[in-house]
Amino acid sequence: MILFWIFYLVLSVLISFLISSLFNKRIYAILSFSFSMSIFLSIWFKYPGEVFLAPVLSIFLLENTIIENNGILRLVRPVILSFFIIFIISFFLWKKNIKN
Repeated sequence: MILFWIFYLVLSVLISFLISSLFNKRIYAILSFSFSMSIFLSIWFKYPGEVFLAPVLSIFLLENTIIENNGILRLVRPVILSFFIIFIISFFLWKKNIKN
């Protein structure tokens, strides 16, 4: 199970960097990176009241197709929190475009 989470983490970072490389402006790259990382890396409980965690994206897809709807707001909260945390960290760590 740990191998799955490590693979998922590495793949999420790689996809987020590829998405952010589509933008030339620094702020757009940071916003796209933060948004995609928050979508991919946010985890929450599969069902309300359970102890099993799963990525928010998979829970969202399952709730909209197969499983009964337990409310989207329970999935939005961890995404918003992780977006702000990732945005602040990446804003300070992202390399600045230096013109010669």
